[in-house]
Amino acid sequence: RRRRRATTRWCAGMPVIIWQQAALADFVRNQGLGLAVESLEGLQGQIQAVSPEQYAQMCTQAERISGRVRAGDFLTAALQRAEEILEGAE
Repeated sequence: RRRRRATTRWCAGMPVIIWQQAALADFVRNQGLGLAVESLEGLQGQIQAVSPEQYAQMCTQAERISGRVRAGDFLTAALQRAEEILEGAE
């Protein structure tokens, strides 16, 4: 459910704020799609530390990812990987 929330925001061109232990945290960090935070404490400071240029870059990355989400690229890759695993198990 939370993954769907993230992809919905990315499809709207919006960066996300996610808990650093969440399954998507590494993806968010690596792709520059928002902030991965330890807790809500200090969140205001972390948000304020994001420059307008960094925020614009996060939005650009979200828009880039949105095309891949809408095209089903991630679903296709996951299904292909599952198929490879199943074929290897035979």
